Amino acid sequence: DRDAAAQALAAQEARRPAVERALADTRAAFEAARVAVRLAREQQQRKDLARELEQADAELASLDQALARARELHEALLRQRGLRQSLHIDAKALARLRKAEDELARLAIRQEAVATRLQFDLREPGAVTLAGEPLHGEGERLLLEPAELVLGQLGSLRILPGGDDIADLVRKRQGLDDDRASLLSVLGVASLAAADARHEHCRELDGAIRRDESVLESLAPEGLEALAGRRQLKEARREELARLIAALPEPQQGGLSVSRAEAQLDGAGESLKAAEAAEAGFRSALLLATQALESARTEWSRLDGELQGADRRQHEKLAEEQLLELRANENRLEQALRERQKQIDLANPGVLRQDVERFTRSADAAEKAAEQRRLELERLKASLEALGAEGLEERSAELDVELARAVRRKDELARRAGALDLLLVRLTDHRLQLTRQLQAPLQRHLNRYLQLLFPEASLSVDEALVPEILVRQGLDGEERGRFAELSFGAREQMGLISRLAYADLLREAGRPTLVILDDALVHSDAERLGNMKRVLFDAAERHQILLFSCHPDSWRDLGVVARDVAGLGMPAAPSP
Repeated sequence: DRDAAAQALAAQEARRPAVERALADTRAAFEAARVAVRLAREQQQRKDLARELEQADAELASLDQALARARELHEALLRQRGLRQSLHIDAKALARLRKAEDELARLAIRQEAVATRLQFDLREPGAVTLAGEPLHGEGERLLLEPAELVLGQLGSLRILPGGDDIADLVRKRQGLDDDRASLLSVLGVASLAAADARHEHCRELDGAIRRDESVLESLAPEGLEALAGRRQLKEARREELARLIAALPEPQQGGLSVSRAEAQLDGAGESLKAAEAAEAGFRSALLLATQALESARTEWSRLDGELQGADRRQHEKLAEEQLLELRANENRLEQALRERQKQIDLANPGVLRQDVERFTRSADAAEKAAEQRRLELERLKASLEALGAEGLEERSAELDVELARAVRRKDELARRAGALDLLLVRLTDHRLQLTRQLQAPLQRHLNRYLQLLFPEASLSVDEALVPEILVRQGLDGEERGRFAELSFGAREQMGLISRLAYADLLREAGRPTLVILDDALVHSDAERLGNMKRVLFDAAERHQILLFSCHPDSWRDLGVVARDVAGLGMPAAPSP
């Protein structure tokens, strides 16, 4: 009725402030959650940039150290190369100088052996002089050329060493002395020892230069300028990271993680959707209540008019029926509401909220653990880079040299293996060609005899020219059998055919042939024996064949007269 509709509308109007307040609260919470997500993402971005900045600082320090070390090595190389250039010594001239020194040493030994020895024991000093040299005390002099020995007031003695060898040795020694002086002047040293010392110093400098060049190559493979360029790029990236970090807000204590802030934002979004749905439901209910009130008023006016008319009872009856129908609908709706509330209670919203909180905390713990592992990994990487920059360059250079030597050795062995494989293939092919050349004549004679025994059959031989595989036509088609797998009789027949084929080869070579058979083909059946007689008769046209047998009846149709060996005074039997 009209009063109930008015009360329902008033009840909906009474709900308006609460619904609007709940919607405003959820919107404010959603906006706060959205701001929290933005702040969390900015804080996460700041952390990522800070970590990258820390890594850039470590890489920049490593590059600075490598660049300083490379420059130091470069300057040292310049000094060493300059020193090496100034200490350069001609190896050929040094070899000639060493040879001259050896010749002088040998000449000195020969001179000492052939020189005139003057031994003296003088008590008064200065009384005797030799070639202007005062002699006193005990001593010895070797005379290689004429010298005058002055004996004071007594006069003098002129000593003339004898032999042409002494003069020749003196001339050779003077020539070698001149050569040595010239070589020492060319080399710019005072003695052979000094030249050897300079040569050894040059060799040590060459080794040091190679080591420093290897280390410099490992530090700056593309050169100092490229290494300095990398350092500048890394410095520019560091400045860019510092600028990006400065543009972000300062970190706040107790800030939410990105995952948790996004989870709260999702929850606030769901709450906002629920509040908006509730507000929409409220507006719909309010609209329905308003429409119901208008309809009730309209109906009231209509009913009031009908009450004033003649059809009042009929309209009352219809109104009662409509009332009963409306009450039935109300009961049905109340039942549906109770069932829906039961479903909500079974879903247990409190437990669901606890699950959301539990999963959110688990995600935060996993995120913190991952962050700790990433920081530990960065720390370990920085430590490894520092260790490598401090002491592993020389080892790396030595390993590179060893690796290059091993690669060269591998390539050399690979080339040798390829050459040996090629040689093996060539030798194998050549061997096969020679084998085929040897097999072809024998194969031709074998097939000739074999056709008399097995038409359309063939017998192949192996590399040793021994029968190998017999191919013949059987009842079920082609049959193949290895020689060792044939019956004893078949092997005996193939062996005889092989002997006859070898006899044909000897005859073609101009060699005399004689084939002697003793009780041959005793394991052959009548059909095979008849075919083998054809073979023997054909071979007898080219060779002399003697067949001894204890069964002359088996050979009566061979085409020759059998002879009794006993009548000939021999211990065997017939021959065709």
